Amino acid sequence: MNRRDALQRTALIMGTALTPALGSAILNGCVPDIELNWSPRFLTNKQALIAGQMADRIIPATDTPGALDVHVDQFIDYMLEEVYSTEDGGAYRTGIEKINRISKKELGKDFFELTNDKKDMLLLAFDSEDERVFQITKELTLIGYFTSEEGMKSNFEYRPIPGEYKDCVPNNPGDKVWIGNHVFNI
Repeated sequence: MNRRDALQRTALIMGTALTPALGSAILNGCVPDIELNWSPRFLTNKQALIAGQMADRIIPATDTPGALDVHVDQFIDYMLEEVYSTEDGGAYRTGIEKINRISKKELGKDFFELTNDKKDMLLLAFDSEDERVFQITKELTLIGYFTSEEGMKSNFEYRPIPGEYKDCVPNNPGDKVWIGNHVFNI
């Protein structure tokens, strides 16, 4: 049974009718007030909200945690500041602003205020245009999610060999990097 059928049956049982406006609001879902509970280092607060919402549409929460549940938005901000080139960082900021500008112009709201269906529609258009901002977001969302403890444990048979999960291990120039069962010196 889908949500529409459930609402119709509930309305019949309760002896009430759903007005079109109320039915539409329920079917589209509510958009919660979204605030950051962390301070971005590279992006502005608004840009970080948009990046987080984009990541959340790539890996939404289901019976497993979503991208925002494992703080992929913070990972994106960190990687843009510490790892990506100035050129890529600038392209990302410009792309985020473009997404929000189109969202406001065509849909009348900031991207993070849209319903999930509208966010998906806008992101699919960006994906088909081969925009750099969406490529970077997809890349960092997947890396950030599947290297997080929650992402690993909820999606894979996690067997720590040897020992516990360590999410952030300092690496200095000249240190060896462990990949699988091999050690590489970079």
